[in-house]
Amino acid sequence: MHFRTDPFAESMQKFFGRLHEVVTGLEVAMKNRDRVPPPLPAVSGRGAVVDSRQMQTIRDNARPFGIDAALRFAAPLIAQMSLTFLVAPKGWFFVTSDNPCVWFSPAAYRLRHPALRSGLDCKDIEITMPISPQILALVTHNENLQGYVDVPEFVVDDLNRRTIAFSSEQFVSNTEITRDCWFR
Repeated sequence: MHFRTDPFAESMQKFFGRLHEVVTGLEVAMKNRDRVPPPLPAVSGRGAVVDSRQMQTIRDNARPFGIDAALRFAAPLIAQMSLTFLVAPKGWFFVTSDNPCVWFSPAAYRLRHPALRSGLDCKDIEITMPISPQILALVTHNENLQGYVDVPEFVVDDLNRRTIAFSSEQFVSNTEITRDCWFR
């Protein structure tokens, strides 16, 4: 779900767009031998050479490429993590949104570049996704969190606040009831 949303696709399209600009610039620099291409950072690993036309195709198809990468690389890592189903108390409910799968690192705000430390390798990463108004899936590296766990009202409020904060444009509730704490 995380990889199929508009915010993810837009960020991938922006990222691949920047790469397309770099590749195009390098091609132009190589054709004009009087210009020296800018130095590239050293990157270890393996990969294929990509030209500007291929990079444009990747940029223009960011969503399918992102989903493909998620299935090949992220899904096996997530499968190794702990899955817990949080159950709302009677009369309480979880909301969802147009960006329902939230990746959140509680400690990331203390880091210089928080976006770089909210991935699957982050030991405190919490991936949440409402499954129904009564159940929210939680994926963590915490092996002690598994199965179904009844949570108190304040946890429901906090997770609803998180879901709404990470929404792109709108959230969805099974009732017309909202709580002020969701919007702080």
